[in-house]
Order: sequence, then C-alpha cells, then structure tokens
Amino acid sequence: MPRRNDPYAPTRRMLRAVHGADENRMLTYTFLPEGDPAARRCFVGEGQFFEGVLDSTLVRSLLDDPASAAHLRELLAQGARVGVTAEPVRSILTIADEQVIIGAVDDGGSPQGLIVTDDREIPAWTEETVDTSLVQAEQLTPEAIDTRTVAADGGG
Repeated sequence: MPRRNDPYAPTRRMLRAVHGADENRMLTYTFLPEGDPAARRCFVGEGQFFEGVLDSTLVRSLLDDPASAAHLRELLAQGARVGVTAEPVRSILTIADEQVIIGAVDDGGSPQGLIVTDDREIPAWTEETVDTSLVQAEQLTPEAIDTRTVAADGGG
C-alpha cells in the first residue's frame, strides 16, 4: 500500500518483481518508463521475454516519444508480442514468472496498492485473461511503429 512518506511503494514493488522476472505478461494502460535504465537492461539487454496487451491510448503516447518507440521496436525485434486494444484497460494485470501482480488503482489511474500472489487459482485466471486479450487485440508490428500508425479502434 502507498504510505504518506512513500506514495510510490506499490509501483516500486511491482518494478522489483518485473525487473527480476525472466518472463513478463501484462494487460495494462501504463508502461514502464522507457528512460529507466533498469527497464531497458531487463527487457532489451538481458533478453527478458515480454508479452502484453496495451490500450491504444497508451500505445499512441509511446509512439509519440522517440525513446519509447525505439524501445517497442527493440522488444518486437527480440520476439516480444504486443497487442493493442481499443477497449480501455482499467487495471494493471501482470504475470512475472510465477507471481501474479494486480495493481489496484483509483478512478484516475493512480496506484493505490498491489495484490501479489502465487496462489495456483489466480495465475490460471490471469493467464486466461491475458491470452484472451491477446487474441482479440491488434498485434503491434515494427511497420506500425515506423509509420506511427495504430488503429484507433485497436483492431476490434
């Protein structure tokens, strides 16, 4: 939970789990800062596996930033699978190796806490949720990044 003297405690906890994992799968409306050297090192430099579904508003904002667009291009080049959905994603759902992280956020999208578990039932539900979202989403391609085109409807 966030604390008065540490309002970003949930975010830092999530980053530790994500950066320490070999494989990350996500359904999210937000993404790790591309300027963060730790994120770049984990996802690109150390070849961490990434698969995720991002909402189209997030993808458009990432493509508007040259560093973020380069990061996405590098992820795709090393085999990442990134889907884009037009449906607003209202939570942060992450599978970092065997841990499931559910970000509790307020109506404005600010972190309010995390649920972190390796309970056997939760990962199965999470995997199914991410899998279904990936099938329904438009797949992001290097060409879309190079031309800065992402369907406004997320391919739906």
